[in-house]
Amino acid sequence: MEKIRKPGRQRRREDIARTRFLSTCGWCGKKLGSNEEVFTVGGKMNEAIDMENLQGKVLPYTLPSQHRTLTAYAPTSASLAKQQGQDIVFMLCSETCCLELKRAMAGERRKASREDSSKSVSRKSGGSKDASKQRAKR
Repeated sequence: MEKIRKPGRQRRREDIARTRFLSTCGWCGKKLGSNEEVFTVGGKMNEAIDMENLQGKVLPYTLPSQHRTLTAYAPTSASLAKQQGQDIVFMLCSETCCLELKRAMAGERRKASREDSSKSVSRKSGGSKDASKQRAKR
């Protein structure tokens, strides 16, 4: 039997996620004080991901090679971040955390790019190494 979720629970989860986003460094997890300086890093999402319904929500952002899931915010279309082309925003406690996050995101992009190029090379060459060996035997 499938559980029926109550709207109040969903709203509570969103409130908890929003509070966590606003009070915790998105990289190191340090608690952010109300009078402390904070830093933000924005990013673009893959064009295949439809961000329209996610605007204004706090959401998980996974960095697979880091084995980490971070908390990000999807800015609304009226926000400055969105007008500057950002699809997601992270709130961080220091410039060090900004640099670490940027490095990790760049590493993810490089890894995804390598995987995409190896897939296209495999498709162009006609498939796997076994297929090329079979062709060489003929």
